[in-house]
Amino acid sequence: MKISFTVASAIFALIAAAFWFVSGSVLKEPTDKPDSSGLVPFQIIRKIGNKTWEVLATAEAQTKWSKLAALAACASAAFQTIALLIPNSK
Repeated sequence: MKISFTVASAIFALIAAAFWFVSGSVLKEPTDKPDSSGLVPFQIIRKIGNKTWEVLATAEAQTKWSKLAALAACASAAFQTIALLIPNSK
């Protein structure tokens, strides 16, 4: 039983790592598409080398992935805590 919680903890830790990797890798390109009001939204555009991205949209996307990573890390910690509370079988 204890090993099941430890394995679940490890799986959720790997999922959290993957989500944080995606969070650090995602870039949103600038767009000239108008919003529902017909205006082009305010953009902060950043260019480094051959990559151009829109800073605010990128931050929103990174926040989404970081939030998922934090939830997975929380689940990992919860499973590890439960595993620690289960006595070792003899």
